[in-house]
Amino acid sequence: MKKKAIVLLGNKGKKYEYTRHNFGWLVGDLLSEKMDLFFRNEYTYSFAEKRIDEGFIYIVKPMTFMNLSGQPLKLFVKHKKIELENILVICDDVDLDFGRMKMRPFGGTGGHNGLASIVREVGTNQFPRLRLGIGRGKYGMVDHVLGTFSKPEKELLPSLLSKATDAIRDFFILDWQELMLKYNTKVSV
Repeated sequence: MKKKAIVLLGNKGKKYEYTRHNFGWLVGDLLSEKMDLFFRNEYTYSFAEKRIDEGFIYIVKPMTFMNLSGQPLKLFVKHKKIELENILVICDDVDLDFGRMKMRPFGGTGGHNGLASIVREVGTNQFPRLRLGIGRGKYGMVDHVLGTFSKPEKELLPSLLSKATDAIRDFFILDWQELMLKYNTKVSV
């Protein structure tokens, strides 16, 4: 039986709901809406699942804060018996301009504390990821990352979220060369 998981990095709580750091969760909310799925809480994560053909797709939100995302992910993949190459981690990225995304079959953390936590907990950086650009901002990293989207960003957000759900869909059907060619460019919205 095939199992794949989409792991969405973000912070729990209303305070963080529509911040740039929760870009991954926003993608997951749209994806679960499109797939008519509902999240349920278990241990230190929330997840939705859908049976497809001969397997399952899981959408997972670690319910710890971003910097501890690796703990619930490690627990989830162990509990559901999913190989790391069959997960796709979705996160924000300050090194990419807003409107860009980048898919990779593996890689470094790029200074992202959520990715660093995952690497620490699972013991490898050999897992796929989709990084969503939020840029660096003008007034300090923490304020930018934990801040809400600007008015111009909010106008582009629906198109970007839709494009990210397309990338997730394509993760299941395209090879890595095709994925990177298609999505590792400026997103046209």
